[in-house]
Amino acid sequence: FNKLNIFAIKDIEIIEKNKITYNASFNEELIEEFKYLINTNIFFIDKKKLNYKLFNNKLISNFNIKKNYPSKLVIQYEKTKPIANIFLNNQSFFIGSNYKLIESENIIKDLPSVFGKPKMIELKEIMEQVRLSKINIDSITDFYYFKSKRWNIKLNNGVLIKLPKDDLLETLNLAWNILEDKKILIRNNLNLSVKNQIIIN
Repeated sequence: FNKLNIFAIKDIEIIEKNKITYNASFNEELIEEFKYLINTNIFFIDKKKLNYKLFNNKLISNFNIKKNYPSKLVIQYEKTKPIANIFLNNQSFFIGSNYKLIESENIIKDLPSVFGKPKMIELKEIMEQVRLSKINIDSITDFYYFKSKRWNIKLNNGVLIKLPKDDLLETLNLAWNILEDKKILIRNNLNLSVKNQIIIN
């Protein structure tokens, strides 16, 4: 009898912590992916390889690996939350809260759409600036990205806000103040793309 057999992995438990409904079979897919660990000594698993596989999975935003001795491995993870839709190269994607692109057959309702081809770090920056501002990010229906690295955002009241390349937070708060001013009538556009200019139509 080999005492080391006691520590051979016999069970792998996958636990999704936040229970997001898309891709319901994802747990089973992970179990299948990590079957190669069965009968591996729990002390000698290649944790670097395991971390790499989980970190690079587009559907996972964060994870935790636990060893339940003598022979069980527990992987807890949070599935990335969809935050926006984008259409690239004739393919529909949603953008996860980890700012990775996930192929999607359908546009997810109630999420903003992103137009143009921003780098994910640029989208993350504009979204973080909106969250820091007085504008409610849930009121945004569309983000428009331009090659000049400038953004426009469209609100659910139909108003298009044209933003400058720099000073985003300051400009977003200025836009909110203008929108809240009942004396100012904005039909379609609030153009703040040029410094020290406000154009309303």
